[in-house]
Amino acid sequence: MRELPGYTGGHTGERRVYIQFGKQSYEILNGWLENPKRTFLRKTSMPVKLVWEQAFESSPGSPEFSLPFKGMGFAGLFSSRVDGNPFLKLWNSRVGFAAQKFLPLSWNTLVQGDMESWAFIGTAPMSKGMAQTRAIPPMTRLLETYAETESFGRLKTSAAVRANLERMTWSYLRALERNGYDPDSILVSAKGLVMRKYYQDFFDGMTRNDQAAMDKAAKALIRLNGTARNLGASVASRYKKKYKTKLSPDQRAALMDAFEGLRVPFQKGPPE
Repeated sequence: MRELPGYTGGHTGERRVYIQFGKQSYEILNGWLENPKRTFLRKTSMPVKLVWEQAFESSPGSPEFSLPFKGMGFAGLFSSRVDGNPFLKLWNSRVGFAAQKFLPLSWNTLVQGDMESWAFIGTAPMSKGMAQTRAIPPMTRLLETYAETESFGRLKTSAAVRANLERMTWSYLRALERNGYDPDSILVSAKGLVMRKYYQDFFDGMTRNDQAAMDKAAKALIRLNGTARNLGASVASRYKKKYKTKLSPDQRAALMDAFEGLRVPFQKGPPE
């Protein structure tokens, strides 16, 4: 595909394109038999799909993949987050997605200007390889699995579960690398999103004087190799924003001491 005229390779210049010959036969096993509910949602009628997309801002059967107009409010009616000319922004808006239901799928490929797919229009279904926007949501869930007390308990006691999670993580990183992305930078981005969640959980527990919530968030941060220094900076920033005053040196010192106090038993053995 990379040798064909018009190939651009997406943002990285190396985005892969997969030609799925025999897709209809393949999805009998991997769709209808393994996950009939999800397959039914994907194959549902166009009117139902249209209503679903407009209501939930995601594709039926794939809630983890947001549509380009998600979260834009009224602006998403005629625009989207897609980079490109104004027509592509309109084509990926709420109105654009509604219009697509009345056109052949191959026409949508042409309208999107997807040169890599033109050669096989009407011959075989095609899909693009892994991209950053597709990889970060599942990677954040993988990191949360390591961080959460309940799921971490299963990881400690089951070598099979640990092996499965490691395989899943590496499969995303390899796919990103094959498609021209820097897997390390994307892993850092996913980790940052997860850390931000636990920083907020810790701060919420602190404002409620809920020691159990603070300890739970701190343990999650420790499992993600978080540091007392970064936690202190996050809490200080949130404290100033909420109370319009700085966190006192004594408060910050007590916070960091408590965090380090949890780290010591963790180094001897994962915290329960």
